[in-house]
Amino acid sequence: EAERVLAPTEAARWHARVIDHVDGAEKVARIRQAARCYQKADHPLEAAKYYRLLATCVDEDERIQCQMLAASMAIRGGEFSGLREQLGERATTLRLPRPKPAIVSQLWFAARSVRSLLTTQLSPAALVERDAGDRSVGHREQQALRLCIALVRPVSMFDGLYAAELSMRAEALAAKFGSPLQRAHAIIGRAV
Repeated sequence: EAERVLAPTEAARWHARVIDHVDGAEKVARIRQAARCYQKADHPLEAAKYYRLLATCVDEDERIQCQMLAASMAIRGGEFSGLREQLGERATTLRLPRPKPAIVSQLWFAARSVRSLLTTQLSPAALVERDAGDRSVGHREQQALRLCIALVRPVSMFDGLYAAELSMRAEALAAKFGSPLQRAHAIIGRAV
């Protein structure tokens, strides 16, 4: 077990040391490798640090992915300070619900639950009833769906109401734009 953890940790440290001595694409590659190695070695706070750094060096699509991974790693590592603001910024960009005070979340969730009961919901049968070709998928909607699915579980560790909001939003997005696998994730999220 020690060898399995030690090798990626040492590799991550090597990549981290090299970062200051290279430029351009090589620097981005070393940052990416350091983040992945720290994640593989189960050092979530170090991985979050390098995913945040990587997010400043890449294009918009990869930036969103890096920010999602950084947030997830920070939550796994127990680093919650400043996380609400980061989630709020990303949520605003993708038109997702922002973290709110508990009472506002409770009221929103109650109203949304009632409205959800009155409208049709995604059912397991919907997984086979639709195919991926009959929906026009917007790039921003796919990013929002991936973000919701990726963050529901980690966010539930410190803010259950916001996780429920993200889960409901993921269900709505999956019903409109999701693949069968994404719709399955939404159904599972609703069940939990």
